[in-house]
Amino acid sequence: MSDNETRIDGRGLSSEAFYEQYADRPRVITHLADDWPASSEWSREKLCERCGEGQWRVGCNDGKAVTLSLPDFFHYCDSGFDMLT
Repeated sequence: MSDNETRIDGRGLSSEAFYEQYADRPRVITHLADDWPASSEWSREKLCERCGEGQWRVGCNDGKAVTLSLPDFFHYCDSGFDMLT
């Protein structure tokens, strides 16, 4: 199956139509959050302004919680380095 066969444009797709036509195997439904305000109003910078001071649990190492600030978490995500395993 090609990638195009697994993607469904969700605009205007009812749950009934989805179950009738596509529920037989995993699918990627696109465009469901296009008009969601958070898609355009929340950026990394805004999230860091709002939540950047806190520590967030991002994993576990030897049974102990691993926490990072949001700016550090974004830096970790961008680095491509898996320091949590």
